[in-house]
Amino acid sequence: MVLSENLRQLLRNGPSIPSLCRELGLNRTQFHRFLTGEACPRQDVLKKICDYFGVDGRILLEPLAQIRPLSGTPADPLLRRIIMPEGSRPFDDYFFPDGYYRYWRRSFSCAGQFVSGLWRVRRAGAVKQVDGWDLYPHPVRSGTRRFSRKSPWSGVVVQTFDGLKIYTRAEDETIMTFSFLEFGAPNSSRYLRGLSVVARREMAGATRTTPLLVEPVGAGRGELLRAARGCGMMGVEALPPRLRGVLELRDSF
Repeated sequence: MVLSENLRQLLRNGPSIPSLCRELGLNRTQFHRFLTGEACPRQDVLKKICDYFGVDGRILLEPLAQIRPLSGTPADPLLRRIIMPEGSRPFDDYFFPDGYYRYWRRSFSCAGQFVSGLWRVRRAGAVKQVDGWDLYPHPVRSGTRRFSRKSPWSGVVVQTFDGLKIYTRAEDETIMTFSFLEFGAPNSSRYLRGLSVVARREMAGATRTTPLLVEPVGAGRGELLRAARGCGMMGVEALPPRLRGVLELRDSF
């Protein structure tokens, strides 16, 4: 019954049960049995639920209020105070609804090239999460076996009075990216416009800051597939003409 009450609390400000079950690949009838206390999830299912909501296996035995925030390392409370302090502005989903978004920016590593990719934005409890994949037309690192065309990353979105702050990190890297998208940018009723900065040392021929444009993708499968087919690295000639003026801007950094 402790698990049942904890799940109800996690769902109170989170996703609907059908969307959660689709996201995690869970059987909806079985999940309802967890909610009523009739069944306990297997270890692999429990891990999926815990990873999604940012908790751990103690939700089986202890009330949620006693195990939040998690403190896996001494740095955890400090990071939470800096990035997402208690009492900070509640996230307004009206400005950045859950769903898929397509973004454009200059490449951080290849001079003269631009990158387009997809973001998946979703709420997990009180936290707004974002994850995505950067696509590469060549090996990620020459001379290694890393020939994957995509590099997954994830992060969190924090709302301020004038825009959105986004902190992300690639799963196989220690480099972080900080982005800001402003509300009410001129001539951008369709797009969120801002700036993206990668936290790393200076590299010859590379940049550490770039304009950023983000556009919502429709919920239909066809719209999502069309957006996905247009992702990857590209030259300026492949950019939509209406975006070139913004993305070709250069800031000294």
